[in-house]
Amino acid sequence: MTMTQPTPTVSEVMRVAIAHHNAGRLELAAAAYAEVLRGAPDYAEASRLLGLVALQSGNPEGAIELFKRALSLEPSSAWTHNNLGIAYQIQGNLQAALDSFRKAVVLDPEIGDSHNRLGVILHLAGRYGDALASYQRALALNANDAEVHLNIGNAHFSERRFDEAESSYRRAQRANPRLAQVYSNLGNELQTQGDAQAAVGRRRCPRYRSSTATANLPTPPEPSSRVA
Repeated sequence: MTMTQPTPTVSEVMRVAIAHHNAGRLELAAAAYAEVLRGAPDYAEASRLLGLVALQSGNPEGAIELFKRALSLEPSSAWTHNNLGIAYQIQGNLQAALDSFRKAVVLDPEIGDSHNRLGVILHLAGRYGDALASYQRALALNANDAEVHLNIGNAHFSERRFDEAESSYRRAQRANPRLAQVYSNLGNELQTQGDAQAAVGRRRCPRYRSSTATANLPTPPEPSSRVA
């Protein structure tokens, strides 16, 4: 007599999907999230996480569609607004990204990632004071975030407040000595102040790779990988 296997519940398939996602198995995660949505099309979190897989796989257009679907079901999800903002930023739609990050920080002021990303967009718009305010809010939530210290330094640099920029770059360096862009931007800052010898030394740090650095622009954080 052949025994039939019980059909997995939506919750069981979701747990499998999240396990694949956390392990970086994006194709398997996407297949499992899609299976969840076939059985429960109004499952907002499955749409959000499938959108995150699309974002992490280099498909911002597909991610936007899925994030919007999730928000139509759960409009108060700060993380969905945050991830939608990332997708818009990757597309180059900075106004839509700005709107999404603003909604995210209003809905959940405790998400430092959203404050940092909002600061990046404001910085790119030339609003350095507003960018600094957002970066400081992110820093208040995680004082050891090297990318936030780096972005604060970049905002000070843009305002030609070079001493403050150097202090922030050195804080970023202490928080994460492997963050390559710190060495480039600190070298640029020292050269701007006329310390050419120190600038060259900074650029030659063994952890610095020129191909990953940009000249004192805000660091766009990687797509948020929060899976929960």
